[in-house]
Amino acid sequence: GVWAGGDVKLFTALAALNPVNPFIAGKLGLTVALFEPISTPLFPIALFVFSVMSMFPVALFITLKRAVKEKKAFVLLLRDLAFVVGLSVLIIIFSNSSFSFAIVPVLSLPVVYFVVSLMLSCKAFLKKSIKISDLREGMIPAERIIELNGRIERVYWEGMKSFINYIQHYKIAGARAPNHRVIVDYARARGVTVDEIRELKALVKKGKLKDYIMVKESAPMVPAILVGYVLLNIIGDLLWHIVGLG
Repeated sequence: GVWAGGDVKLFTALAALNPVNPFIAGKLGLTVALFEPISTPLFPIALFVFSVMSMFPVALFITLKRAVKEKKAFVLLLRDLAFVVGLSVLIIIFSNSSFSFAIVPVLSLPVVYFVVSLMLSCKAFLKKSIKISDLREGMIPAERIIELNGRIERVYWEGMKSFINYIQHYKIAGARAPNHRVIVDYARARGVTVDEIRELKALVKKGKLKDYIMVKESAPMVPAILVGYVLLNIIGDLLWHIVGLG
């Protein structure tokens, strides 16, 4: 729910222009052996990781701000965040101990669980309802609107359960898709197009569709990509040295 269509285009362009780390800092004489870039064209992956890391605090802040209105959800978010931070600190503390081979794996499993739980909670809050008349090109819908046998229906994605219900509802047999036409889709990272917005407005005018649509809220990703890009140029390919590719 964080990325918008323009962010995807920008990242794709950067990935094409910089398949390897440009390491501008190294060209200026700021070199450290551990940070030196590798020759493998994996720079876009590292840029993605660093951009997400830069963006996560902003997305979390937006989520917490929204969740304040719902006390139960806010408490759960804080619980997950506390567990992630607390367990991560313990992993760092025990990583250099003689018992690290046993303690670190045991602590890592709950960290993964609470990180996933935190991400799912954030995703739920990074959605909002707007009027179709206020829909703009590039906005990413949080629902699928389809035309099925002359009727307009909405399909919401809320995990594997909703996917199974979708299959059962439309009775998909094998690889055969149901007889429907997708108007807008939450799976299209490009967001809605001008033509799709025009069609939705026409459907509202005809009374076939209510004048609202759920959209994914996007945080300002461009600053995060910039931060990731600058960091990579300063520290080189530290990410790949950590995972053993350097």
